Amino acid sequence: MMDKRLENRPPGRNAGDDLHVGTPNALVVSECLVSQRGPDGADTMNDRQQQTQMAIEQTPDQERVRRLRGALTETSLQNENVLYAQTRGISENNGLCGFRPGYLNLASGEVLPSCFASGAPAPVHLLEGLPESWVLERDSDGRVVSTRPGIIAGFILDGRFYTREEAIKAAH
Repeated sequence: MMDKRLENRPPGRNAGDDLHVGTPNALVVSECLVSQRGPDGADTMNDRQQQTQMAIEQTPDQERVRRLRGALTETSLQNENVLYAQTRGISENNGLCGFRPGYLNLASGEVLPSCFASGAPAPVHLLEGLPESWVLERDSDGRVVSTRPGIIAGFILDGRFYTREEAIKAAH
């Protein structure tokens, strides 16, 4: 696998000290604004968007704790996609903004783009391209079943890691 590690920590900072490490590029972000208009011309959100937004706003600390404790699996990635559907928190909805799926290892501070097993960049979050040291378990066919705790799925923009929540905020 190609080594595509990006250093994300400023000098003197520890991994995981501050997950708010991204600063959006204003030009890119402004091109990504998408809204729905109601009959009166005002921006609206559908029920699912409102529920998702409420869940994101009400539980950022709970979400961070869950991520720090748990290992990533294909199921957890699918659950995140359901939770963040209809927002800029999934690859399908923020790729045009320049965000690329990636991962942050809280233990080391390393940030890596999501890749296929071959090392080629992947358009969505895949576990297959992660370094062996990040993998906790593989199935009998050698596919990644889970990562070690402390691996967070998010996005990379201009060499900086964004959590899903940060990507949503940066793209609006």
